[in-house]
Amino acid sequence: AIVVLENIERLRDEGMSLKEAASKGTGQIAVAVSAATSTNIVVFTPMAFMSGIIGPIFRQFGLSVAFATIFSLLISFTLTPMMASRPMKAGLYVFVGLLTLGSVWMILGPMAAIIVSVIVLLIAIADRLGGVKAFGRMWDKGYAEVANDYRNGLAWSLKHRGLIVLGAAVAFAFGLFLFGFVGSEFFPSYDERRMQVNVEMPAGSRIDETNRVLARVEEELSKYPEVMSVFTALGESGGDEMGGATGVQYGYVFAVLEQPEVGNYPPTAELVKELRTRLADIPAAEIIVQEATQFGGGGSADMQVQLQGRNNDDLEYAAERTIELIRETGNAVDVRSDWETGKPEIVIRPNRTKLADWGISVQDIAIIMRTFFEGSTETTFREEGEEYDIRVRLREEDRNQIGALEDLLVSTPKGYAPLKSVADISFGTGPTQISRKNKVRMVTVSANSVNITAGELQTQISQILELPPVDPAQAMSDILSGRSSIVPMASGVLPEGVTVYFGGEAERMAESFS
Repeated sequence: AIVVLENIERLRDEGMSLKEAASKGTGQIAVAVSAATSTNIVVFTPMAFMSGIIGPIFRQFGLSVAFATIFSLLISFTLTPMMASRPMKAGLYVFVGLLTLGSVWMILGPMAAIIVSVIVLLIAIADRLGGVKAFGRMWDKGYAEVANDYRNGLAWSLKHRGLIVLGAAVAFAFGLFLFGFVGSEFFPSYDERRMQVNVEMPAGSRIDETNRVLARVEEELSKYPEVMSVFTALGESGGDEMGGATGVQYGYVFAVLEQPEVGNYPPTAELVKELRTRLADIPAAEIIVQEATQFGGGGSADMQVQLQGRNNDDLEYAAERTIELIRETGNAVDVRSDWETGKPEIVIRPNRTKLADWGISVQDIAIIMRTFFEGSTETTFREEGEEYDIRVRLREEDRNQIGALEDLLVSTPKGYAPLKSVADISFGTGPTQISRKNKVRMVTVSANSVNITAGELQTQISQILELPPVDPAQAMSDILSGRSSIVPMASGVLPEGVTVYFGGEAERMAESFS
């Protein structure tokens, strides 16, 4: 509408009548205004239909901008020229002024309305003294010079079309070249004045040990005057980087900080770095200190390297090696793996030769063990119209003693056989949890970036793991076709059979643009 009004005003200055200027002024720039407006629609409309986390967050924003742009275009071609074709009376000026002032009052508050009123009053006084006309003459003179230079530049460009197109192509290619040197991240980092400390104790730790560490974290936080409030939870992890695990060995402390301008406080990032150093001397505890967001605590780590494979030993070695290599970059903190051993368990290794002699299979042993430990519902008990399952399993004291398990009798086609005659039974330790993705075992190594963006950290990790380089043409093809660019990659430094995915911000970005 502003562009249309300016063109109408230009034609009025050339001597046209109101109606003629409104009609011709709108028609002259209708195509140009429509094209310029369409760029906004083309840019913002796809945001409403993006997948991943971007879609739900920006759907209303994208649609609002698109529809507001469409209706503004309709108004600029209909209502604006109609109003411009009619002379405005003095009373109407007063009405529009009061309406504008009331709108400012309602939207921005009384102080903004007072400021606008003072500005309008000063402009009116300046107009009375001739200042506005003098400023207008100076502005018109400067604008005429700029317009003349633009006209000359446009004429030269039209005479040298080939050179202009070549220059644009070179600039575009140079921009693509520079894109490889620009860091990338899913959301720009900004200080929300929130932080979170996630605590994990070794498997088997008592609840009072975890509580003691959380109390130490609270004590350290109390030393900072900018800490407004603290929330502590024991029994669950505080973010995706710990897999959302529960247990007495987990806990987290969430803190809200005062704004920096209140007491000239340092940024949250500095407090996180200092607190990480203060808590480093706590023995046995694995502590992650990070900035938090108002959308759900500490959230996930900046970078997640997902390792998949069939062999547990290879996965464990791959996770340890990946952690070691990431730490060597010097640009990552809170490097950890969700593969944790130490959980006591009874290991039963069937002897396939002896099983064949007795005429049973490994699956038969697995079913029997499930009945012994988890139990099976053999029948139900009915009383007054209610049914209760009757579950049969071993007594707790028998489930925890190898001697009692070894003497258990297993039913076979040849009779009953002691469990120890068809399997080896021993105590051992195993992972606290086993994660799978697409039915394949997975270990996730997570890290937060420091000094560099998450995208730059991903590039460094790709190099140290000797992953195959990404083909830009293939990546663009994946985006345009809707395919995910997150694909398994074989590493040159990890065991054969272990594949690598990038999760965290890299995965969210790929989901949003696929």
